[in-house]
Amino acid sequence: MANSSDLKDATNGTTLSDLKFKANENIGAFKKSTFLVRKAPIVEDDAETGKPQLTFKASQVIEEIMERYSTTTKEGAKVMTKEQCVEFTRTATKETAARSSEEDPKVVQFFADYDKEGNGYITADSFKQFFVDACVNGKDMTVRENLRRLGYSQDLRKMVSDGEPENLLQVRASMLDMPRYKIAKNEKLFDSLMSLLDLQQDVSQRTLELIRMLATNPILYNRVLSLKPQDEESKFSWSTIFDENNVHKVLYSLEIVEAILTSEQDDSSTHQWIKQFLDLGGFQELQDQLQTALISMRSSHSNEKKKYVDQLLKLIKIFVMASRPTSKSVQVAVSEVEKPD
Repeated sequence: MANSSDLKDATNGTTLSDLKFKANENIGAFKKSTFLVRKAPIVEDDAETGKPQLTFKASQVIEEIMERYSTTTKEGAKVMTKEQCVEFTRTATKETAARSSEEDPKVVQFFADYDKEGNGYITADSFKQFFVDACVNGKDMTVRENLRRLGYSQDLRKMVSDGEPENLLQVRASMLDMPRYKIAKNEKLFDSLMSLLDLQQDVSQRTLELIRMLATNPILYNRVLSLKPQDEESKFSWSTIFDENNVHKVLYSLEIVEAILTSEQDDSSTHQWIKQFLDLGGFQELQDQLQTALISMRSSHSNEKKKYVDQLLKLIKIFVMASRPTSKSVQVAVSEVEKPD
């Protein structure tokens, strides 16, 4: 990048080439500390009794932890044995196996305080009360540190690790595994996003922002790139590329055409595609679409139709000028088509 700047949400998931990074350019990155995340309360007062209790979210977290370090009784209750308490203590406090045992003062005191009846186990309610008492007695930071070691951040959300499906930020084997590519190639989901563009302005605007964040839809892109009929028996039709029943898809396909025409790769494949586009009557198709759109705008002046007309004019201008600042492919292809036999 030309200057130092932070990456915004809209650029999340994009590749370095998409962000226009140059070779040997310095990139600074750091993982945001969990302690910079806004804290979620662990304890609150009961609305009826006024006594301290775990918040709903904190209660869920403690239940999840209890699930990990507990045994189910015949009655279906979750209980924590001394052996399981040792495992819990070892993880929460980072004690070594040698120092953590059933004779550990922490474990002994824990059972003395929360196994009053001497059953040899801690119930789920007693386990929850342990956390309430710790927070009430001024050990909120210690509790949060223990929860962090158990895999929960300051906002009481579970922290995912590499390899877990829920971890959207983990290293991917391929860029195609990134969410922006997965959503783009899901035709049913992509069509649903396109349909949302017809809703009220706030919804359509947010949907458009999301679509802009995605990779180019591979299905529409391949249709434009191949310029072939849907099956071998039929002839090529521009309706294969431009779905006249969906102005949003037509506009999207026109933007793909623009991307190919203005590509910085001035190679033979781009040149050949432009020549094929012209041979199939692509330039005439753009003119026909423009004429139809202008007639339609006499009765309706929606923003989407204005964008559609603007995109058509932009493409027509490229062919009329028959030149680009970065490549001569359009100019060469046009001149070849115009050569007399």
